[in-house]
Amino acid sequence: MIDTHCHLNDEKFDNCLEDTITNFTTAGVNYAVCVGWDLNSSIKAKLISSKYANIYHQHSKLKQSQ
Repeated sequence: MIDTHCHLNDEKFDNCLEDTITNFTTAGVNYAVCVGWDLNSSIKAKLISSKYANIYHQHSKLKQSQ
């Protein structure tokens, strides 16, 4: 399953981001698109997507499966 619109870049996830990603992965959400609402949140979304292989941001190119 894919969450096509989430805000993992919201400050409320700053202290629990890894746990949140683990929890939704455990629940069957394999991928998520983290969407920014301004420049700073878009930059943060890009940083999150670069750290987690299953998180994309709205300007990510689709990653090739192996």
